[in-house]
Amino acid sequence: METQSFVYQLNKGTEKAYEKLFLLYYDKLLHIAKGYIGTKEDAEGVVQNIFLKLWDKKTDFTSISNVNNYLFTMTKNACLDMIKHRKVKNSFAQEYLATNIDLQQQFIADEETSAFLEKELEQRITKAIELLPKKRKVVFLKSRFEGMKHSEIAESLGISQRTVENHISNSLQHMRLQLKEFLSL
Repeated sequence: METQSFVYQLNKGTEKAYEKLFLLYYDKLLHIAKGYIGTKEDAEGVVQNIFLKLWDKKTDFTSISNVNNYLFTMTKNACLDMIKHRKVKNSFAQEYLATNIDLQQQFIADEETSAFLEKELEQRITKAIELLPKKRKVVFLKSRFEGMKHSEIAESLGISQRTVENHISNSLQHMRLQLKEFLSL
């Protein structure tokens, strides 16, 4: 396929052109993403999201002078965003743990209080899970209680990995809201 014709087909939204773009670049972009991120599963997610963005937004390829550089830059930026997000998450987790260690030790020392709080927390968790919408609950339970990976859940339920991630993210937000009194413990 000639370059101008290929770009024309991409701009037209032709599936074959996007399929060819995917086949030409997927492995290269995956290799780059893996170099930045480290894990194959996360790298695959990044690269898949890039192709989804290209498809969803129907990117105007005529304004792109070098498709190769454009895709590599998209991949690099997506990886850097993921790394920044991880750093923020880790920083928050460390800060959270540091500020609550004293309080946790006090409750652990008092076994009766600890047992009561544990039972109360279990009941609240069960109730919070029951309030989740059916599909979100299934995804959340498979992730948190059955220990399944996002890709495994997606495959078993016949949904995209991105949908699994959204369900889990929404579930965690719901759980934080339902269990806000216990978060400091």
